[in-house]
Amino acid sequence: MKNSFTTQFEKALKENKKADAHRLMTEHTVDKATLINVYESVVPEILNSIDCQENDAACIWLEHQMSAIVRSVVESSYPQVLAYQSRLTPKKHVLIACLKEETHELGAIIGAHLFELYGFKTTYVGANTPLFTLENALVQLKPDYLVLSVTNMYNLFEMHKVITKLRDHFPELPIYGAGRGAFLNQHKLSLEGVISGSKDIEALIAKEGLTCSH
Repeated sequence: MKNSFTTQFEKALKENKKADAHRLMTEHTVDKATLINVYESVVPEILNSIDCQENDAACIWLEHQMSAIVRSVVESSYPQVLAYQSRLTPKKHVLIACLKEETHELGAIIGAHLFELYGFKTTYVGANTPLFTLENALVQLKPDYLVLSVTNMYNLFEMHKVITKLRDHFPELPIYGAGRGAFLNQHKLSLEGVISGSKDIEALIAKEGLTCSH
């Protein structure tokens, strides 16, 4: 059963009331826990409930409208991420990217926010990132971890190809997957694991012997 915030937030999205959605988000997310709940529970619950048929233009239009507002709200919540951010010792840097042809990036943006909430330095290089661009970013930034996000199942071949090449050029770099495509097919990919949310980030911190404190 949906709580009051989820009901009001969904109503604002469906009725194209962007200002109301932003106001509700600001009023509701009063600490790290409520912010994570919106990222991991509220947003997926609302967006996954939309099941449009391929020829249902009205439904598809509504889905795009709602997704656009959600992205705006998520990106605008970054000051709250900074306010609720924990300290990670030692400091670690994670690079996040959506591979070439992968345009679903809302989950990757949320993932970048979650990593920052746990104290990681985070670089998100965006959707549709070619291998050449990714390799250059890795050479320049020298991150401690790489997270590759794939939602569309059709992009799994590209992911496998990219991982294989990166293993040759950056053999010591831990590579993690993210997104529905990676989650459902992780057994087919050469990954250290899949990051699906805050619990996986906490597990990574524990595995690496890092300290996360307020």
